[in-house]
Amino acid sequence: MFINKHNLTQEHVLRFLRNDPSMTSTVDKPIKKLTCDIASLGHYHAKRVSHLSSELMMQSLSTPTFNSAKLKKKDLQQKHLIQNVLPKLLLPLLPINKYLDFLGYSADFDLRLNFKHNNDLLPLQLCWNALWNKIPKEPKA
Repeated sequence: MFINKHNLTQEHVLRFLRNDPSMTSTVDKPIKKLTCDIASLGHYHAKRVSHLSSELMMQSLSTPTFNSAKLKKKDLQQKHLIQNVLPKLLLPLLPINKYLDFLGYSADFDLRLNFKHNNDLLPLQLCWNALWNKIPKEPKA
């Protein structure tokens, strides 16, 4: 879908990825636009998921208004799930956000510069977010 939109073939993309980043050709610009389109879609989805999960966490912190003991117990179980399981399910957002930021700001949407993307603190950041049940922040604009 995206490749057809930019009048590219898979062969163009593969040749682009095999070339040295210092070499430029006529297909560089369309492939960077293709990468930008896909990254912006990923950025939108990551931002939306982060926003919705933050709203869900805030709602789970509000006080319940149930009178029956059975509903209170069920509500407490749901709160526990939301507050403890949801942040762990969203841990993959952390490297995704970091990579999208790198791709857009540092690499100028050039996929050949992946070797420069190195995040040595990622294991520590993942452990920190898992330990404190933090939801990864929304990606930068």
